[in-house]
Amino acid sequence: MCIPMRFGVISMTSMIAFVILGCGNSAPAPVSATTPTKAPVQSSGAGNSSQTSGSNSTDNSPTPDNSQGGVPRNPRDIPGEPSKDGPIEAGLKRRPREYNASRLYQLQELEVVNLSIGEKKFYAYVMDTDSKMMEGMMHIEDKAVDADEAMIFAYPKPAALSFWMKNTRMDLDIAFLNEKRVILNTATMKAFDETGCPSNGIAQFAVEFRPGTLKKIGAKPGMKVIFSSKVKYKEE
Repeated sequence: MCIPMRFGVISMTSMIAFVILGCGNSAPAPVSATTPTKAPVQSSGAGNSSQTSGSNSTDNSPTPDNSQGGVPRNPRDIPGEPSKDGPIEAGLKRRPREYNASRLYQLQELEVVNLSIGEKKFYAYVMDTDSKMMEGMMHIEDKAVDADEAMIFAYPKPAALSFWMKNTRMDLDIAFLNEKRVILNTATMKAFDETGCPSNGIAQFAVEFRPGTLKKIGAKPGMKVIFSSKVKYKEE
């Protein structure tokens, strides 16, 4: 994503945190997702989420690590230590991904849970902080996302959400869910499209998939989405 375009009130603390993390794509825009190419935006007074649309042009690319001969490193890494894999639900196997120098959060660093819609299960990355949601699926190539992978955006409380595709290199399906994880509406977003894609009502979660996935599995408003582990917004 990117930056979720969610409209709402954003605290000064969150604003400062975004600047420190270098996630400059988070400025809310008029009616973004996940996704740095995308950015969800809370359009009600509930705070900004990861893919907020706006004119944020900050480069999130990690700076070169001179001790490694100029090889880019994730700025969140501890010098001299390898990146750590994020937590993963029991029964799932971590899928290795190539290092992406344009991203702050590598896919392998994120928490992973099972997500189910009907009988279809997905390997879902969890974006549960403001900075993670601001980056979303930004800068990820189509070939790096498997057909059964998804990305969950978890907001602190229900709000009107809107996502855009700033810095997002691939088309994406999106499903907006209410606090009970029932689908409100779905849509397909085009790569690099900065037009806002809004939720049809008050949502607390958004889930992104490869394009065409939701139609293929017959996902429709009113269907329940199951997260096998508790997915909840976290303060940074």
